[in-house]
Amino acid sequence: IMGAHGSLFPGEMLQQTGARAVIIGEPEETLLPLVTRNDWSSIPGLAFREGGKASFTGAPAPAKIEEFPVPSFHLIDPSRYYYELMGRPFFLFESSRGCPYECSFCLKAMYGKGIRRKPAGKVMTEVERAISIAGACRGYFIDLEFTTNRDHAMEICSGLISRNYPFSWCCQTRADAVDAELLKHMKRAGCRLIHFGVESGSQRVLDGTNKRITHEAIRRGIRLSGEAGIETACFFMFGFPGELRSEMEETLSFAKELNPTYASFHEVTPYPGTRIGPMSTPLQNGSGGEMGFPAYCPGHDPHFLDTMVRRAYLSYYLRLPYILSRLKQGNPRSLLRQIRLFSGFIR
Repeated sequence: IMGAHGSLFPGEMLQQTGARAVIIGEPEETLLPLVTRNDWSSIPGLAFREGGKASFTGAPAPAKIEEFPVPSFHLIDPSRYYYELMGRPFFLFESSRGCPYECSFCLKAMYGKGIRRKPAGKVMTEVERAISIAGACRGYFIDLEFTTNRDHAMEICSGLISRNYPFSWCCQTRADAVDAELLKHMKRAGCRLIHFGVESGSQRVLDGTNKRITHEAIRRGIRLSGEAGIETACFFMFGFPGELRSEMEETLSFAKELNPTYASFHEVTPYPGTRIGPMSTPLQNGSGGEMGFPAYCPGHDPHFLDTMVRRAYLSYYLRLPYILSRLKQGNPRSLLRQIRLFSGFIR
């Protein structure tokens, strides 16, 4: 098995799951020797059972993503993959891994520190193969911050523009990492949607997350994206450490002010391995969040947070100006997908 849980708690995951081995961190360079060798003791980044005891081989080195081969797209059934906001068939691409920022709530146990990038030409080869072999027409660059390196993003967009593929895509980035020229280039390259982490409508709470961004920068990034003709999906959270209920109301008001195409509201989860994780203490009975840790930050009422999230969805999406703006866009298929997604969040 592999994933964030095993990277943080390899011994516990071996015990609780009965797995023979747990891959710690990125799996790509550990997986091949794991399935081809009989002796696992020399494979870095592995926890495994040996003689009834757990053995650990040490931390793995960061994966050299620039050396990864092109994925075997001929083995994929495209009809099985979709994204509610983009449709199907849907493919994932990765032009970089990691993030240079240290937000207090973000769990990066799988990535380590820093950021690594694939050459733009290699990214284009992957997109080209996905299109020619598997019929890709929609994709998501799943980089944590797609435009952090502006030149790299521009180079990828230039490659897409020059090839003129019938291909639309989305990405995630920071609102202060876009500008009018870059967004125009992204739009020409087929970018249809950008995900932005806004987090909080309270500047005090936002400063406490160490995100190092201002509300004014967020307003500017969302506005420029709309002016470029790119849809926006913004993420907001309730229940940061020390957050007041009045500040949660500020978050809802800020969401309505920004008025992104899609708004997503969630409770803050204090994942172990993050800066806010140590503020939480494990639950004695093992219930609640990850590996016995609570699912909410101390000092917050889980029932209130659940109610706040539900109210935020209803309050945001049932506004008459918002409904009219979506109808005005004249895309019934997109609106139907959104209604289905919305109904799932408020159940």
